[in-house]
Amino acid sequence: MADNKLKITFTHPRSAETLRAELGPATTASQAIDGLVKAKFLDPPVRLSSYLLQHQRSSKSLPPGTALAEAGVADGDTVAVVETGVSAGRG
Repeated sequence: MADNKLKITFTHPRSAETLRAELGPATTASQAIDGLVKAKFLDPPVRLSSYLLQHQRSSKSLPPGTALAEAGVADGDTVAVVETGVSAGRG
């Protein structure tokens, strides 16, 4: 049922682009990132880089295996995608 879905806005790590998604509260941060890659919102991570999610309201990073709702993400929240391990030379 759509009533228990969380409507979350994800922000892109390298542009002003955003993506609004409806996810189940048990969706983990890792599953959300995988979904953002499958939806082509994010490029697949390259060698020595990865993505993590940061809850904008609390400024806390979301642990990869933790459910979004358990980590404090609520309906209507914004979650930033942060790219880690990227060298300065990446285009």
